[in-house]
Amino acid sequence: MSDLQPQPDAELSWSELATAVFAAKGIHEGLWRVAVKLRFAGLTTNWLEADESSTATPTGMVGFEGIALFKSDVPGPMVFDAGVAAGEPVAAIKSAIKPAARKRAPRPSAKT
Repeated sequence: MSDLQPQPDAELSWSELATAVFAAKGIHEGLWRVAVKLRFAGLTTNWLEADESSTATPTGMVGFEGIALFKSDVPGPMVFDAGVAAGEPVAAIKSAIKPAARKRAPRPSAKT
């Protein structure tokens, strides 16, 4: 990763994200499937070619709209047990948001 790219201040695993969502929503028991709500859009973009001509190209965009929880009866991919997560939600969240130990790139100044 380049020094010019922003570095995250914290990262959460799916399990840590599920634990945080369960704690925020007051969910303490049961199996829950964690999903991401997406928004899709289609548009046409104009790309400038090397010979300075323009080409219209169909393009798709995806945006994240939110997190969704679905009650589940069986274990599976992206299914988390809220009862297990309820044991230590604060510890799991605190460990996920420890400050990064690596050196961060300086932010560009807004001098004019």
